[in-house]
Amino acid sequence: MILNVAPLAALRLGNMLTRRQGDLIGARAAYQQAIDSGHPDIAPQAQRDLGNLLMRERDSQRALSAYRQAMPPGHPDAAPEAANNLGNLLADLGRAGAAPQSAGRRAEGIRQVRGPGRTSRAASAATRAIMPRSAAQQ
Repeated sequence: MILNVAPLAALRLGNMLTRRQGDLIGARAAYQQAIDSGHPDIAPQAQRDLGNLLMRERDSQRALSAYRQAMPPGHPDAAPEAANNLGNLLADLGRAGAAPQSAGRRAEGIRQVRGPGRTSRAASAATRAIMPRSAAQQ
């Protein structure tokens, strides 16, 4: 059996370049290579991490797109986190009407992947995504 480790290597390289080196251009290229692989597990994670990088660069529109693409149904890591990040971003952009759907997807993703005992965490994420930042701080 031949194991294709290139997508995982590209994802990890992107993470290393982002966190340790601050090389966002190199990280973006590494994430794109992982995404282009089409790997069913790694590509959504790379899409989510690309969204996080784009948020760091304050490119909200491209981050929205990346988060939306990182949410294949049932993905244990990428889908719930990307849905949460998408909800938070929509709320920050004043598009809170779209945030509850993202928060709901995160809650459902946590229930599917981690079991019903984790729903309080999902509810907390949903609340953060729906509530404006100023109301949450009061």
